[in-house]
Amino acid sequence: MADAIAAAAEVAGMLRAGLSPRDAYLAVGWGEPGADGAPPGAAAEFAVAARLAHASGASLAPILDAMAAAAREEAEAELVRATALAGPRLSARVLTCLPVMGVALAVLADARVLQVFAAPVGWALLAVGSLLTWAGRAWMKRLVRKASLGADSTVLVLHAVRAAMAAGADPASALAAVGLACAPEPTLAADAHRLTAVALALSRGATWQDAWHDSGLEELERALQLPWERGAHAAPILDAAAQSHALARRRAMQIAAGELGVRLTMPLALCLLPAFVIVGIVPLLLALLGDLE
Repeated sequence: MADAIAAAAEVAGMLRAGLSPRDAYLAVGWGEPGADGAPPGAAAEFAVAARLAHASGASLAPILDAMAAAAREEAEAELVRATALAGPRLSARVLTCLPVMGVALAVLADARVLQVFAAPVGWALLAVGSLLTWAGRAWMKRLVRKASLGADSTVLVLHAVRAAMAAGADPASALAAVGLACAPEPTLAADAHRLTAVALALSRGATWQDAWHDSGLEELERALQLPWERGAHAAPILDAAAQSHALARRRAMQIAAGELGVRLTMPLALCLLPAFVIVGIVPLLLALLGDLE
């Protein structure tokens, strides 16, 4: 993503220097723009910016700047997530090796443990230990996956709507324009559908509450309500909403990573430690008891 953001900055600089969008796209390797104005080599955020500028006639450079800000917010959130989850993920990998370490330690302590494993009781212990290890590993993977928040396009949508309104569009027209610009991107198709539905409802005279009902765009709805009802300037409100959402997302990731470290103790206590005892300590005890007899 860093390379894509850098390329977008180069394109914005070339545009401000007087180059055409086509020449700027070709210069950074994005390729020839299509009929919708989007170059094939651009990342989703910047393809949306290109389509939005092409359709509305707005200046492309500010829209690229807005999309670059959204991309930076998402990249920073991803960095926070990766940093926060690094420790718990490493702990999960180490803990899943605990039963195997138990077998190795038992064999090192007394080689007769191998004879126990060769007997039917040893096979039963290995089966139960393997089952518990598999369950613990699956449980830990599920916890890590749940703590890893998926990609979020809210900041991108907020910045895109702001850019469309800065070009002179009213809220309904801005929502429709951003929806059309996002539609060709698979990762943004759901947002495009929601934006288009709200824009269509507003253009048909639906009330604000009815148009946004179950839209899944709560931050955008709150940010645009005052501009819609009171004629307030949308740009500062949308900027504040984008910054607030990005901050809340980073905090949520940090909290999820912190909670993960605690939650990992459950599969450890209920699956991996019992597996360690079953395949490490019990066979060793059986070997020692057989020697005592």
